[in-house]
Amino acid sequence: MTMYCTREDLLGQVSEHVLLGLVDDENAGEMTPEAEQRLEKAISDASGRIDGYLQARYPVPLNPVPRLIRSLCVDIAVYNLFARRGFDEESADKAVVTRYRDAIRLLEQIAAGKVRIGANTPAPAHTVLFAQRPKVMRDGLDLF
Repeated sequence: MTMYCTREDLLGQVSEHVLLGLVDDENAGEMTPEAEQRLEKAISDASGRIDGYLQARYPVPLNPVPRLIRSLCVDIAVYNLFARRGFDEESADKAVVTRYRDAIRLLEQIAAGKVRIGANTPAPAHTVLFAQRPKVMRDGLDLF
């Protein structure tokens, strides 16, 4: 599966310390292979959710990844990481929830065709042709 953002992209929104705190279940104080897997799962789940919204309108996975989709993936992946720890939506983490909800709303608009992401829409996979049956003349007067 193609992932629409990277760890470095996430670090543009949250600090290394916060990111580590969200995935370091072993309290190792560093990015262990297990922590890295949790991070990749959050990104993969976010990418899958994006594909779910876009698959009716665009061929997925998107390649290259439009900047807007990368940004939405970051917002959803960060939310996924916070959600696995549990958090109060009324606390300082409210911005995470707001960004997530905005991302989902924008994906819905993209899926509905109200917002374009800059990717090419696919040509129809199948073309349907309709043909009329030829008229048969029995005595030549049927057409008049």
